[in-house]
Amino acid sequence: MIKKITILSFVLSLLLVSLLVAQPEPVPMVTPVLIDSAVYNGIYVGGQSQIYCEPTTGYLSSVWYRYYSGGADPRRITAATSTDGGATWQIHEAINFGVGAEMNARYASACGTPTTPIFVYGDRNPGGDNRDTRPVIATDIAGWGGGAFINYWIDDIGTVDTVLYARYVVCAVSPDDNNIIAAGGYHNAAPGEAQYVYFSQDGGMTWGRPTIPFSAVNADSGASNWVFDLSSTGIALNFGANNSIMATAVAQWYHDDDLWRIIYSTSDDLGANWSPAAIIPGTESLDFSNSDFYRQFSKPIQDNAGNWHIFAVGRDTSEYDYPNFPDYYRSYDFKFDGSTWSINKFAFPQLLEDGIVAWGDWPADLERYPMNDPAIGPDGSLYYAYSDVVDTTGAMGDEANFNYNMMIMYSGDNGDSWHGPVSVLDQWTGHSPNGMAHFATDKLHIAYRRHFDTDQADMFYYIGVPTDSIKANATAVGETITKILPEDFQLHQNYPNPFNPTTNITFDLKESAKVTLKIYNEIGQEVATLINEKMDAGFRGITWNASNLPSGVYFYKLTAGTYTESKKMILTK
Repeated sequence: MIKKITILSFVLSLLLVSLLVAQPEPVPMVTPVLIDSAVYNGIYVGGQSQIYCEPTTGYLSSVWYRYYSGGADPRRITAATSTDGGATWQIHEAINFGVGAEMNARYASACGTPTTPIFVYGDRNPGGDNRDTRPVIATDIAGWGGGAFINYWIDDIGTVDTVLYARYVVCAVSPDDNNIIAAGGYHNAAPGEAQYVYFSQDGGMTWGRPTIPFSAVNADSGASNWVFDLSSTGIALNFGANNSIMATAVAQWYHDDDLWRIIYSTSDDLGANWSPAAIIPGTESLDFSNSDFYRQFSKPIQDNAGNWHIFAVGRDTSEYDYPNFPDYYRSYDFKFDGSTWSINKFAFPQLLEDGIVAWGDWPADLERYPMNDPAIGPDGSLYYAYSDVVDTTGAMGDEANFNYNMMIMYSGDNGDSWHGPVSVLDQWTGHSPNGMAHFATDKLHIAYRRHFDTDQADMFYYIGVPTDSIKANATAVGETITKILPEDFQLHQNYPNPFNPTTNITFDLKESAKVTLKIYNEIGQEVATLINEKMDAGFRGITWNASNLPSGVYFYKLTAGTYTESKKMILTK
């Protein structure tokens, strides 16, 4: 039985609307609204949502935590909701009071349904039963703005060693059934390092045992989703159509490989089965550091054509003398139509260019929070937001007075082309974390933290950026995106290898061609035809399930036009 803790939070109803001192005019001009003051830290990593827009009602929520010094439970989750499009916000302070005698909660993520906001966070309870973090969900039984929060343990039926054991927790709600909720995060205790995902089908009241899309040990019995090492920055996950779900993470793929790569897995049955962990085809030379950024990859988002998009901040090791010059970063849009990946490379801000990052004398916060969020509007338009700087001539370490830009990219064709960037907030001082809601109305919904000086508490602001203005100004700016295509035909080694019973086969097509991909046993007999069709140029990947075949050595052969190549793989059961 799930342990249920009911707690009515006291409600502080505040109408806080503040006009800032006039600053150089951004395009388009927007007026920030003060949400709250005394905001403490709140490092938000790849899949976490600091601000959420409920797609059917347009209601908004945001979440962070406050630090109460001197107490046994210093960190408390605080949230805010808005039912008028961000014009006014209602503060819900310390919604997690009473959940633990020595609660030390932080790193929350926002989502919701048409009837209630939802916040998922980590219960770091040092006085408890040695569970470093128990994931907790808070819902408002009084509805949006009600302030009557109930907290449930997401996992209270596992042993100490099988409960999620890390700080970062993410959440998502299915657009097809608002009762279906997913929550996930990084697990670093016995039986081993892994990414856990929990599912609830009753709005968060009860939760099943976690499933494992990625594992760095043989924690999932089939071991098909095994990788060498997982980043502790956690997991990013989201629902698509028909309750499908995609999970992404950062992982070191091979024991002798220093690069960290974006990996992904999908499930069509609420986590009962996950596709084998895979790196994105075409990203073999890209590195997504597990330590330089807290926001190096975003929550996946599905466009109206059914394509998945993963946005990530990385560096191409083929473009420079790696590792002697490791700091040339770009932002990438990885688009997946179910069989083929396409890659768009953004021109990323000077904040992350030219060796500025991670040279030791640059403020740590500048290099770690490069806002990295996508959004989709009702008409299917896609948007991508990131932080920039006005210039890079400021004094090193002078973080409080450093000036930032907030930039938006726009696509009106499901990510085939991108335009921008457009500055929507110019020369604001301070640092991230920032966030943009993944659903847009007639506005993009962005929350950001502003720091005035080292002795004052941070101020938390909201801006609603009109999407029509973004489209008009982004089109005027022009195209700034490079689409990456394969330079040659190539068949890659399958992974995992050896495998049981599924493996990934990837190949590159430099141009359209008639393609066949066949499997042969050790004596040359054909046992499967995986592909037999004309295919366009791009990075391709397919999963082969050999559950109906015996253990042994097999060969896979790719023919694309006049190109032919074969490789060996081993099935072990």
